[in-house]
Amino acid sequence: MNLTEALGAEIRAEAAAQRITIAELAKRADVNRSSLYTWIDAKTAFPVQGLEAVANVLRVRASELVARAEQRSRTHRSVTPAGQ
Repeated sequence: MNLTEALGAEIRAEAAAQRITIAELAKRADVNRSSLYTWIDAKTAFPVQGLEAVANVLRVRASELVARAEQRSRTHRSVTPAGQ
């Protein structure tokens, strides 16, 4: 899992923990819903402004989301068998 994928997973997890749908997250963050899905699904990288808007809605610092994603990415790499 790369960092972009891990960031998407982290945002999904935080939104789920707060019982906020991705559609609602997009609406509250004032970002295009399809763009948010594209970022979360790691099809394109998160723009800084989009990440900050999402983080504000989730009441988490953007840097905290990135730090969690880095940890998730490292953990995933350490438990994934070589070649996968």
